[in-house]
Amino acid sequence: MSLQIRTWGIALLLGVLLCLQGCAKYGVDVGGQQVQFPPPTLASPLATADLINENEPWLRYQNAAIDPRVKQVPTEFQEGIKTDPNHYLPKLVAFLIEDAEDDFHAVKRIHDWVADNIAYDTKSFFSGTVAPEGIGLASVLRNGSSVCSGYTTVFKAMAESAGFYTVQVSGYSRSGFAPFHESDDFIPNHAWNAIQIQDQYYLIDTTWSAGGVNDNEDFIKEYSTKYLFSPPSLFLQNHYPSDEKWQLLEEPISEREFSVLPFSADRVFPSDLKVLTPLARVTPVGKTTRIRVSVPEGKLILAKLQDRAGRPIANRTKLLENDGITDILVIFPEPGDWILALYVGEATPRQGYTTYKYLSAVRFAFQASEGMPIHFIE
Repeated sequence: MSLQIRTWGIALLLGVLLCLQGCAKYGVDVGGQQVQFPPPTLASPLATADLINENEPWLRYQNAAIDPRVKQVPTEFQEGIKTDPNHYLPKLVAFLIEDAEDDFHAVKRIHDWVADNIAYDTKSFFSGTVAPEGIGLASVLRNGSSVCSGYTTVFKAMAESAGFYTVQVSGYSRSGFAPFHESDDFIPNHAWNAIQIQDQYYLIDTTWSAGGVNDNEDFIKEYSTKYLFSPPSLFLQNHYPSDEKWQLLEEPISEREFSVLPFSADRVFPSDLKVLTPLARVTPVGKTTRIRVSVPEGKLILAKLQDRAGRPIANRTKLLENDGITDILVIFPEPGDWILALYVGEATPRQGYTTYKYLSAVRFAFQASEGMPIHFIE
């Protein structure tokens, strides 16, 4: 449990240690002018650095890939569960978890089946016609669609059939990236699960693992493992449970403390990127700033400055890399609200050329008190 405990005191100590490592203003020549790049002087209640122990037994299952066993389910079970879940659900679960390497592997297979076979019911959600029977186990399995409560119902039933104690958790979630106009009303709008594995609880959101909703209010299937076993301190950046005990923190944070947390990553699982600079939902800065991140060997990173509406601003970021640590230097054009978008990718050698694939990793919001007309040279 100690790895899951992140309090103000720990975060403050982390901020101090990071400052000792490199909080000097960091002067850099930009177009013949010496420009200073101070990091934000902020102690976040839940800094994102050092939240992942690389030896965690579940970490290898955050691999962004559906387990092959899910695609091998016999047709009898796959179809039978729609009409007779009482009979076929135990058979389906037994097939999925057979020969699993460990408990985490078994739970991942259940998670993967739910995420792969249940679609989000956007029609009922946006029309406000979600009925209690529509989130029941039989209905969800028969229709293959539901809202978040239906996902948690199916996952709970399957996990408990496999012998795992499982809880449905309700609370407030941040969906999308809206740091400048979050409502902060904390009215419960989402549901997820907590599952007990080897005397410890883990948090899982199969709804968000299944995909998302586009601007046309259509469900877009896009499998993810970002919300599978993630440490509470990362999970909490987007999920605030109504019952504070499901924060799984020794000292739960308040609604106010949650409201200033940075928005979490979209698609990149935690082992891809560690943000070493404590940040907030909207971080106050001057005309420049410096953000420090750690990127694993073999991974690449891009950083782009955007205006409040998400439009890119050219030549306003520069990366300085040194032994796995990257400093992202940012020049803000003028006072106001800005977004720093980070992308993590990898290079794939081909015959005679190399291809690069990047995924949106995380976006951070800043409020600049000043601006500078100069910019980096390409």
